[in-house]
Amino acid sequence: MKSTHGQSILLYLLASWMVFLSGCSETTKEAEPQPDIVFPVTFPLINDSKLYSVEANAHFGLPAKDGNSSAYQLSEELLLEIPTGLLLTLDTDPSDKSSVDGVDTFTNTALPEYLAYVDADKQTLRLYDLDTRHNHELYSFTNDPLIKTEIQINEDEDVTFIYEIDRFICDIQKVVTWDDEARLAKKVLFKDELAVYVKTSTISDCSQPQEGFEYWQINIVESSEEPFKIRRKTLKQHTHEHRHLHDHDNPDYEYADLHNHDHLLEEGERDENGEPFNPKDHTHKHTHTHDFIYSFQHEHEHLSQDEIDAVHNDTLNHEVVIESHPFLIGRKTTFTSLDEALMYSGEPVIDLDARTFGYLGLNGTESAFKFFEVNLDTLEKRLLWSAQSENLSNTINTPWKNTNWHALVPRQNRFINYSDINGYIVVATHKNLFVFTKDNLFDDDAVEERANSLASPLFTSSYSDPRIWNRTHYNDENHKMVIAENNQVWQVDFEEAVPKAALLKTFNDTNLVSIEAKMMASEIMVIKRFENNETTFTSITAIQESGIEVGTILNKTEDSISVFNQGPNSFLNIRSSDPDQQLSARFLLSDFGSPFSLLTDTLWLQNTLDYRSMLEKQLVSQISSENLSAIPGTLEEPEIYLFEIIPTPSRGENIGNIPDAVRDVSSLVLFNDQYTILEYQNSNNEIWYRYLINAFN
Repeated sequence: MKSTHGQSILLYLLASWMVFLSGCSETTKEAEPQPDIVFPVTFPLINDSKLYSVEANAHFGLPAKDGNSSAYQLSEELLLEIPTGLLLTLDTDPSDKSSVDGVDTFTNTALPEYLAYVDADKQTLRLYDLDTRHNHELYSFTNDPLIKTEIQINEDEDVTFIYEIDRFICDIQKVVTWDDEARLAKKVLFKDELAVYVKTSTISDCSQPQEGFEYWQINIVESSEEPFKIRRKTLKQHTHEHRHLHDHDNPDYEYADLHNHDHLLEEGERDENGEPFNPKDHTHKHTHTHDFIYSFQHEHEHLSQDEIDAVHNDTLNHEVVIESHPFLIGRKTTFTSLDEALMYSGEPVIDLDARTFGYLGLNGTESAFKFFEVNLDTLEKRLLWSAQSENLSNTINTPWKNTNWHALVPRQNRFINYSDINGYIVVATHKNLFVFTKDNLFDDDAVEERANSLASPLFTSSYSDPRIWNRTHYNDENHKMVIAENNQVWQVDFEEAVPKAALLKTFNDTNLVSIEAKMMASEIMVIKRFENNETTFTSITAIQESGIEVGTILNKTEDSISVFNQGPNSFLNIRSSDPDQQLSARFLLSDFGSPFSLLTDTLWLQNTLDYRSMLEKQLVSQISSENLSAIPGTLEEPEIYLFEIIPTPSRGENIGNIPDAVRDVSSLVLFNDQYTILEYQNSNNEIWYRYLINAFN
């Protein structure tokens, strides 16, 4: 009995030990790794073929190339290097509809969702997702299928042979489309298809005759592979407490709706601190929800940044969720090469009344314009017509390539090869201006009309540098264009049934080397450049459409003058030839009158784009300094203002300042309420990119 009882105890202890070991094994089992916590790239920056994520609260600069960065605190995270320099951004987000007084408006965000680029091997097309920070391999042209078809003589069927061949990517272009919701409402909103045009060669350095290249459209689709996962940290609904004057009952008070709360005390009653209660000035709470990166919120007003951060950084206010996202891959739309004209067609031509659109492009190899109609359901493109002309010989497509932050800007990253002028489609090559009507483009039977347009260009230049389009100026109020050519001024009236170029005046001034012409309301501004004994002079005159000079706007001067027009008005930047004098500027109305005198220590900036309402607004900025500059020809730490023309020309919103000696400013883009980028030239002639982020994290 004892032996049996002892054995039972032993077996029990052994079993218990095994259970214990088993439990230990389970508890010590290594947990599966969690996916990374990912924050979207809210503030992307592209510089010298590199993609960065800019940190919030950053008001610092980044040199364009080799500038001395030690003068600035840099705050960029390098995400991607693209040694091929072949990159483009894709802005594909759906449109957002809003209505004001029954008028519908369609908009989408200015910043892109993806960056498409070519890998270092020059054979792989990749896609970087700015939301998930995932780098997708779309398509490899290594051992790419090559379809060749031969027809059997004795049978009525094709024999298809599939070969594999190495191809190398020479260029990529975006596929621009018309937003479908906007199209149905007869509104214009361009966006990018989730697709990329690719130009390939069988030679790695692309050194082959033009006719040897091949062109493809790679559509970006979801893979059938199991999705990948990321973790996302979000900020839950949270509460801030602050005190300030506020009005619960005044509907004109901007934040009245945020102060709809009950009071436990009557006016004058003592609170817990013994102070009489004031219903318009007391401590109260605000509960709201927003992202980690946010713009101005009234709920944060009257609080220090430390007080705000104490709430936002409280882990009780955080939530981590797991998201699943599909892998993206690329698929060819055809087995044979597309047309070169389609790849370089850029923004489509729109027929608003018919709610349809198509693509007009140039095939340089065939010396032909081609037009492609669109299947509105599938967005497939089909050749509608082709028209050859000797006037297109030796004309080539110039690939769009941008490796800096301009690749983020819709106005600057979408190629357009035509202008819609008062219902006419005007196309410029290096030396010619051609005019088509939309009816002629969308009608495949209008063969004779297109042939006449190509045989008789609107204007033919005798030289191509600068290109003819850069020597034209169109006024959309009177629908007239002027062209500068060999010290001559020509004019085109687009209100005529058949627009024609007419010579207005030939200038024979001594030592005159070039002119610019600007079409104003009723007269034409002519900027003349002279050279004498290696000295350059500039003067500005006005001529009537009869060709008669009617006045001098600016007497001949050694000062360096640059002129641009915004709407009917003109803006002059004047860089004094006297090294001790500063920069100055003038503003001219369409009748050449000026509402105020010459501005000193000021520059105008034409390339100002404001996307803050998600509607592109092209504005003018005023860069002005009240500080005495220690370096001649620069502005010392100037302020940046948007310039208002209506109702009265004046300074508008202050965007911020540039903490540097500024020689020139190239462009300013306000992407949204939080993110602004400008490009300027400092006193050492270095180009710098500067970002201003009005956001917090």
